[in-house]
Amino acid sequence: MRKPNEEFKEIEKSALEIIHKYGSKKKMCNIMCNEDSSEFRVVLFKFTDYKAYRAYCGKYGDEKGDTVIGMMKAVVENSLSEKETMAMLDRDTIVAVVDKGSFKTKCEMIINKFRNRIAYYYEKEDFERGYLEGKNRHGEIKKYPLLEMCSERVV
Repeated sequence: MRKPNEEFKEIEKSALEIIHKYGSKKKMCNIMCNEDSSEFRVVLFKFTDYKAYRAYCGKYGDEKGDTVIGMMKAVVENSLSEKETMAMLDRDTIVAVVDKGSFKTKCEMIINKFRNRIAYYYEKEDFERGYLEGKNRHGEIKKYPLLEMCSERVV
């Protein structure tokens, strides 16, 4: 299993390409093209162990996984100021453009909000136990960590 940092390195280029692609959207374009980009930081927010939640543990699945993604998106979106913006990079990754001066505290705040809300998306016994049990693709029963959100500054 790859670590989140390895995954972030692989998608850094993709993140920048997505940001450039979304440059046609007014808000993203204003931030990245017309304003001083040194005043902003590009940050990736990503789930850890999302596949275990969605695929390996039959009790949650795609529908509940989509609901968690919606919650993740809402947490990030509702934490941004009018000058900041975000876009979904892929199913479990968000790229956000945030103010340089507050990006560290904003990232911590977003991750803490996610942690405070994630318990709702688990059955009580799974959350209290602190892990999920499920079969991997080889049919072996494994223990999987609960979902967490991590962030990494790209630019």
